[in-house]
Order: sequence, then C-alpha cells, then structure tokens
Amino acid sequence: MESAAGEAIMAALLRLHPRRLQPLAVDLLLRQRRLSFLLLSPLHFSLALSHLRSLSLPSKTLLLARLLLRSLSLLLSPLQPTPRLRLRDFDAAVLLLAMCDAYDPSIGAGDQGIDWRSIIADRLAGAALSTAGLGGGWWPVIASHVDSAAKCRRLAEGVRPLGGVVTAAPAAAMSLAAAESGECAICGEEIASGGAMPCGHSFHWGCILQWLRMRNTCPCCRFELPTDDVYGEIERVWRMGIKISARGMFQVAS
Repeated sequence: MESAAGEAIMAALLRLHPRRLQPLAVDLLLRQRRLSFLLLSPLHFSLALSHLRSLSLPSKTLLLARLLLRSLSLLLSPLQPTPRLRLRDFDAAVLLLAMCDAYDPSIGAGDQGIDWRSIIADRLAGAALSTAGLGGGWWPVIASHVDSAAKCRRLAEGVRPLGGVVTAAPAAAMSLAAAESGECAICGEEIASGGAMPCGHSFHWGCILQWLRMRNTCPCCRFELPTDDVYGEIERVWRMGIKISARGMFQVAS
C-alpha cells in the first residue's frame, strides 16, 4: 500500500456516514457466515477445499483477487454494486483467504494432511476473544475491509507490473449516454448519433466503441471506465479512491 495514498484514504474513511458503512457491514457478515457454515459442516468444508485444490495457482490467485476487490470497491463506493461471485467460488475464496490468514510457516509447504478446519476454527476463536474482537462500533467493520483492501493492492502488485493496458468492460461501453450533437473527439466530424463518456466528451458510436475495444480510457482526458480485467480493475478503483479522498467526497450529509 502506498503510504501517502493509504493515509489519505484512511482519513476519508473516518468521516464516512453510518449509512454508507452499512453495505460494508453486510458484506463482512456474509463472509463470516459463509466461513462459519463451512467450519460447522465437514461435508461442505471438504467440498470447498476440494474445489480449491482442483484450481491452478493462477486461478486461485484470480479467485482471491476477485474477493478482495469486493472490499476495495465497497470502501470507495459503498452504495454501488460490487463484483459478484458464484456461491461455490465465493465459498472457495472465503476459505482460501482464511487459510492465508491462518497459515503458519512451521507447518511446511503445501496443504496435504493439514487439518485446515481446526486451524482456522482455532484462529477465529482466538480473534473473537481478543480485545479487538470484543469491541463494538463501526471500527471493526472498517478495519476488516481496510485490511482486505491492502491485501488486494499488494496482490495486484505481486501478480504483474502495474500500469498495463486494459480494455473497457462491454457493459460499461454499452451503457454510455447518447450524444446527438457536437464534434467527435476522435475523427473530428460532426456527430448526428453517438455516445458520451461520463467525463462529458462525445464521439461517434463506431469511433468510441472501436477505441474501447483496445483500452478503457477516454481519448481526451484519460477518464477510466470499469474493466473486466480483475487486476486492471483493482488499479482503477485504487486510483479512483485516491482522487475521491483528495476531494473529500466520502462525507455524506445526514
């Protein structure tokens, strides 16, 4: 996590109105309940663990990144939809995150023969009985998502170099507002029917859709549209959070 950026986002989070914290609490509760369900059901725990073991390392990493992206997205845009996972993948991702948190180097490499169910249950019991676990208020909710967001950022940095070119998500490209006048910022010709980016720049449909098949930014001002590339989306949301915190836009009036 970049120090200055992290501090700016943390300062903004402390000013969040409780109405915007509610989605964070709901998501955290969902993760806790699914993990508790897996721990209380040996059959479902075994199924989730088997699903994890069937995945390649890149697939496991991508699954974990998608779960952590939910926390990062919720912190920065609590009232917007979050990335969705199928229940099977959600359970596997929650279990993988718990395994990473409970990992002890002394148990050796690999996970064959390790009683992960007991290890995770013991760790959760210890956390619940700690001073932090017994505390109330919103801070435990924020702290959990901040921790996940930090892991999300580090994971993206570790998987591949930052700043790669990504394409716009098809749903984002097709949801652009209509533009019926003005000059196309790509070809320079008059617009009779086209689309406008959220930043306000207008283009012919053919021009902008061809552009967004190669990248997710506005040709004029580099405004970024969402992307289906998980690691690219982590970078986009992180940059968005830095801009939002700098403008002090986290605060919501009561």
